[in-house]
Amino acid sequence: MPPGPQPVSNFAIHIKTVTPPSITPRGDMNHDGIITPADAVIALTIAASGGENCDADIDGDGKVTSLDGLMILQVAADNIVI
Repeated sequence: MPPGPQPVSNFAIHIKTVTPPSITPRGDMNHDGIITPADAVIALTIAASGGENCDADIDGDGKVTSLDGLMILQVAADNIVI
């Protein structure tokens, strides 16, 4: 090949698309990417069973209570931002 610029057709171009990991919003208990009343139901179920889940502890008091479920429901209704 002669020296100098070469046509682009002599080169292979490989494009790799990388999807960044999705960030789940706080309170998104079912990890579908949006906060809905279903997430509040999951948090309330955890609260009623005495279970632990740091994703459901919205008020940060170290335990899951009905207040956390209420706060998730308020976020789903666009009444508050967490």
